Amino acid sequence: MEVIIALILIALAIYILVTIVIPAVVAVSGIAAVITAGIAVIVGFFSAVTNYFTAIRNNLNFLHWEWEKDDEPARRSYFFGPGYAQLFATIKSAFELNAASGAKVSETGSSFKGMSTGVWGVAKAIGGFIYTVVGYVCIYVIGTILCAILGLIHGSITTVFMILTYVIFTIVWIVDRIYLLKNKIRSDCPNCHSRFLIPVFMCPDCGAMHKKLVPGPYGIWKHKCACGKKIPATFLNGRSKLEAFCPDCNSTLVASDARPIVFQLIGGSKAGKTVYLSAFFHEYLQKLSNSKDIELTIAEQYRPYFDELEEWYNGIDCPATAQLNSQMYPLLIDSSLGVKRQFSIYDIAGEMFDGFTADSEIQQQQFHYCDGLLFLIDPFSSGELRASKINAGEDVSDFSDMAVEDVATNFINYLIRTGHAKANSRCNIPIAILIAKADIKEVKREIGPAKINSIFRNNTEQYGTYENARDSVCRQFLIDIGLAASVDNLETQFSNLHYFPVSAMGHSADGTPYEPWGIMDAIEWMLPLADKELSDLITPPTVVSK
Repeated sequence: MEVIIALILIALAIYILVTIVIPAVVAVSGIAAVITAGIAVIVGFFSAVTNYFTAIRNNLNFLHWEWEKDDEPARRSYFFGPGYAQLFATIKSAFELNAASGAKVSETGSSFKGMSTGVWGVAKAIGGFIYTVVGYVCIYVIGTILCAILGLIHGSITTVFMILTYVIFTIVWIVDRIYLLKNKIRSDCPNCHSRFLIPVFMCPDCGAMHKKLVPGPYGIWKHKCACGKKIPATFLNGRSKLEAFCPDCNSTLVASDARPIVFQLIGGSKAGKTVYLSAFFHEYLQKLSNSKDIELTIAEQYRPYFDELEEWYNGIDCPATAQLNSQMYPLLIDSSLGVKRQFSIYDIAGEMFDGFTADSEIQQQQFHYCDGLLFLIDPFSSGELRASKINAGEDVSDFSDMAVEDVATNFINYLIRTGHAKANSRCNIPIAILIAKADIKEVKREIGPAKINSIFRNNTEQYGTYENARDSVCRQFLIDIGLAASVDNLETQFSNLHYFPVSAMGHSADGTPYEPWGIMDAIEWMLPLADKELSDLITPPTVVSK
């Protein structure tokens, strides 16, 4: 009987365990697991969200940012690099914070069991495992989703603004370039003679050199210098008021807002180049100063050169040009034309064309872009006039000792060798052949103004114009004195040339004033070819009444 009762009690216990206790334990365990998972979800979600916005707070800054990927001393636009750098830094930081939060969740889950043993210990361990797994999943999954969604939003906004900024600065950049190109505004370096569109500009506050001061990633209308100074980035809003420098050799420029007009003076040593320059600028400066439509400026760094020319014109001994690299003599002309002009003549030592010196010196880039050449000939440097002086026992030390034919040949060879001209085709750069020292009687009686006028008047139908008569008489004079080879060389190489007799002395041998003649003619022929508007402004065309 006792056995039966025991079996009944066991069966009843099993029944109660299966139908009541186990379901109750499972229910309680499930509720605990759900609660644990819910807490893990809340903790994980909160951690993921908090981590991303903490990363945003630590890495996003729309007012201050650093960009050190180039040497431009200006703050780069947020939407051209810094915005994306901050976005990637934010995502990276968010994942790092998520990893730290995951470690904390794991630590918390591991602490669930504590010192408990037995069934209760097992239950707590299971709860800790659930907490850890769910927490990990929430932190990394939700964190990744948040990074993707918020990063996409952030990146999209940055990209949209970048595109809008890019479109705007491209339009402004094109307008800026069109204005410069339309008005033929360039900058010429007085030292290395490079020509370029955009020079290097200096910040007026800190002296930092800005190589990319144009509408672009550093700003549309203005760039913010590293010192905080906002400086204009376009021609139209005052960029040209900044001090400008050559991007190749860092030399100071005369101007960055002017259309350059360049003439190169060539001749043998002691041929009279500097004397010609002194007389030309003496008269030309007077002519420009007398025009009410012109405002003339000589840059401070070049004023001593013009002062020396004036001293030489007034009788102080004039030294031969010693500088092998061309010396620039620039005038800045502002006028009613609206766009400034930089009128420059380059002078270079005759030794550059002695046949061997030129190759060892800096290449004369200005031959690539000059508007005209002034080739000055000393008729006493070679040929019959020099021979007659020597045979008569006269002093020839004041004349050039570089033969004209050598200077012409070496000059042409230099142009071909440096790519400024081609050996198999004629060069179209206008060239004026200046016959210097035309006030000396042996020259003046053959090609002086009175002689040429007389020949023209007596042969008007043959020549048609005074200029044709002058070219013919001067050309024949050079041939007659034994310089036919030089004439042939120059006429073979250049397609547009004219001859001009020149008397450039501003004083007689005893120092009394002497009126030069013929010094303006060559420039007055070539200037209209380079800039008709400026030429007409300086020398208004003659109106012939019917």
